[in-house]
Amino acid sequence: MMIRNSVKRSFCFSLTALTLSLVAELSTAAEPAQQIRQAAPAAQDKLLEEYIAVADEPEVAIDDSASSSAEVLKIRPGTTLYLTLTEDSQSPAAPLLKRQSLFVVNDAGQLILDKLAEIPLAGLSASEAVLRLKGEPLFQGESPSLSILPADNADTTTLQRFGSRLFSSNPQVQSLDNLPVPEDYVLGAGDQISVQLTGAETASDTYTVSREGTLELPQLGPIAVAGSRFQVVKERLAGLYAEKLIGTEAHVSMGALRSIQVRVLGEVGEPGSYVVGSLASVVDVLAAAGGISDIGSFRTVRVERGGKVLAELDLYRLLTTGEFEDTRLLAGDTVFVPVAKKLVSISGQVKRPAVYELTGKASISEAIALAGGLQSGALQDNIRVRRDNGEQLLQVDLATGRGRDLALQDGDEVTVVSQQFELAQQVRVSGEVLQPGDYALQPGLRLSTLLTSAGLRHDTDRATALLVRASAALRPELLVVSPAQALQASGTEVDPILRAGDSLYLFSTSTPGQRSSLLLPLINELQQQTYGSPRLVTVNGAVAEPGTYPLTRNMRVSDLLALAGQIQAQGPQQGLATQLELSRAGVDAAGNPLVTHRRVSLASVRDGSDNPMLQPWDTVTVKRDPRYSEQHTVQLAGEVRYPGMYRVAPGEQLSSLIQRAGGLTVMAFPAGAVLVRESISESQKRELQQLADQIELGLKSTILERADETIRPAESLQVASDVVTLLRDAEPMGRLVFDLPRLVAESNHGKLSDADITLFDGDQLYIPPVMETVSVVGEVHRPTSHLFQDKFSAMDYVSLSGGITSKSKPKLIYLVRADGSAKKLKSGWRKTQVQPGDTIVVPLNVEKIRGLRRWQDITGIIANLVTPTAAMVNAAAAWKTAEAIEHRENINVNW
Repeated sequence: MMIRNSVKRSFCFSLTALTLSLVAELSTAAEPAQQIRQAAPAAQDKLLEEYIAVADEPEVAIDDSASSSAEVLKIRPGTTLYLTLTEDSQSPAAPLLKRQSLFVVNDAGQLILDKLAEIPLAGLSASEAVLRLKGEPLFQGESPSLSILPADNADTTTLQRFGSRLFSSNPQVQSLDNLPVPEDYVLGAGDQISVQLTGAETASDTYTVSREGTLELPQLGPIAVAGSRFQVVKERLAGLYAEKLIGTEAHVSMGALRSIQVRVLGEVGEPGSYVVGSLASVVDVLAAAGGISDIGSFRTVRVERGGKVLAELDLYRLLTTGEFEDTRLLAGDTVFVPVAKKLVSISGQVKRPAVYELTGKASISEAIALAGGLQSGALQDNIRVRRDNGEQLLQVDLATGRGRDLALQDGDEVTVVSQQFELAQQVRVSGEVLQPGDYALQPGLRLSTLLTSAGLRHDTDRATALLVRASAALRPELLVVSPAQALQASGTEVDPILRAGDSLYLFSTSTPGQRSSLLLPLINELQQQTYGSPRLVTVNGAVAEPGTYPLTRNMRVSDLLALAGQIQAQGPQQGLATQLELSRAGVDAAGNPLVTHRRVSLASVRDGSDNPMLQPWDTVTVKRDPRYSEQHTVQLAGEVRYPGMYRVAPGEQLSSLIQRAGGLTVMAFPAGAVLVRESISESQKRELQQLADQIELGLKSTILERADETIRPAESLQVASDVVTLLRDAEPMGRLVFDLPRLVAESNHGKLSDADITLFDGDQLYIPPVMETVSVVGEVHRPTSHLFQDKFSAMDYVSLSGGITSKSKPKLIYLVRADGSAKKLKSGWRKTQVQPGDTIVVPLNVEKIRGLRRWQDITGIIANLVTPTAAMVNAAAAWKTAEAIEHRENINVNW
């Protein structure tokens, strides 16, 4: 009240002559305004304050046609206002004001237009507030229309228990003597039976069932009737009278009914014993006991007889369908009302708002059906469930079915809002949470409560989140918040109170690209804005997620780095990114575009000594030395003292790595070392693919042009296809031929060797053990490996393999050395000396094989289509294809 009065005083004392004229318009009669005008200047302020104070009381509107009164809605702190402005306004402030907006009056009773105005409206009605707005310079030329939205009826204190009216209209059990007695009524002591005789004898009398359960009838004597149904007794007495008194007819009916005493216990208004009529129902005796209490159960009312439960009744069946199977009460019965186990309030846009008792695992859709269903204006996609006294806020979308099977718990508060409240009553959570979506906006809802309801994942970024807030300045307000600080210091300034329409974005620390994809719709919206400069900034370089980000309020370089996931480094690398560069677009003195660059120390950003404020379109580049950010590893295997994976420095050479690995073992065979490099493999693969494309484009047309008896088009085209396939499917090894024996020898003598090799990331070096064999392959009678003999020539090893075959071509025999190099043997090949690990290759002579002459012709065509080096590769491929067909087996060609 003190706050409201202070607002009114500041309002009153700041008004000028314009305020006095407004007071006259606000009055339903001219007298108060005249009194204020006629008062002395010193008394006008006091009269104004007294006049405004009347706004605290409900206004009464007088209708001449009928004496009725209606309470006028007043604006108070927390009131939701719906402000509408004309679409064709020509006022200077029109671009700054939304044509339709929802506002919530703050705790001081003010309407806050972000960065534009703070207008006190507390205590005014809608019409008074419109006149107040018209007096503001900001609204000059506007025609505002203001509606006060009624408060949501989510307050469960105004809701009644469903079924409570069942007992309010029947506080006492009425007389049941005039009710018709059902045929199954069971007679007992105290009941009265009326007997009327007609015919030969006439008589009429009423008899009472004795405590022994008998009727004392003069003509018939004692008749036992207690415990028998009335219909049975009626027929029995009529028969006895007919037998005993010939010509006489007996008419039997019920007289006054007996009273019974039952106990009503449990959650009722006045537990105790009650004497009621024998026809009284369970509802009757509950009404006699004051009805069911606020916590009593309507669904599990028990009737106990003789210490056992005779029946369990659900009064909701009577309330919702009108059907009810009551239990006939007897003297000594007990009606017990237990405590309700699950009470749920359902309010808002349902046909029957109330507090309902649910049984079992009733879902929210079943509860809403119990409340009569939704009203026509209900918002189906945002039904809110408040749980644990507001600690959890859940959303259900009945339109799509999401959450419709949500099992309600005791104490849940279900609110079905109207469509017009959607914007004013929700906040949105997106990103790395367990339950993203729209959440009900409750008064005083803070960030920590929303985070608890949405549920953080194990990889949610707890250091940084983005809060986007709607603003009256037609530009969203963006704030960087810390989920960790909000949860640790809830209720403080780091745990802000949320507003209607707020959107919270939470990021992942483990999913690459999640931040960019999550913020993309927001960034697109900012880029498309038609007023002002898009509030965007960019970060590049050594951050977890480089890219474009929204420019938040008072954003500094450190805030942008936090949004981008901080510096992308761990361990000792954290100190390697030491420099930032801030680039800013502007214009020079002549109006030409100009981009300025400024270097900033990362350390100064972190300690706050130099943490520049950012502007739209700024770019921050985090620099890091690539020599330290990139890790190069080489795999060393075979005959070295310490094989394994080694990290190498940029530019490190092979001799250094061998030394780090402890040198070669005594079993090492340096001449057979194999160094495989990925870049060489990729280059060879690329060359083969280009070669295949070149052949495929020219070979087929050339074959058709030169078709003759030696080159048959159909067969030749198939051969061409086989060649192209071989080239495309080939997987080059990527081996680098080098002279390791010379490198080791010169390194052992402390010399710098030109045979040394610079290592690259991913290199693989294998040094085999000592090799003592020489292999012979190709067109020999027995291809195999032979033990190395120091004085043996190539001819000697060929002879050991049975000599060459008739299909061989001796002129093309070549030698493959252990280091991977190849050497064509000249005419004196028979005397050529070989080394351990060498391979002698004896090729096939295709001229001596029937039908294979065409392969030579095809390879000739290939030679004319491509370069000489490529021609050799393709000729070999065609030759191998012919050989495969001849032997009817698949040959894998290793390049």
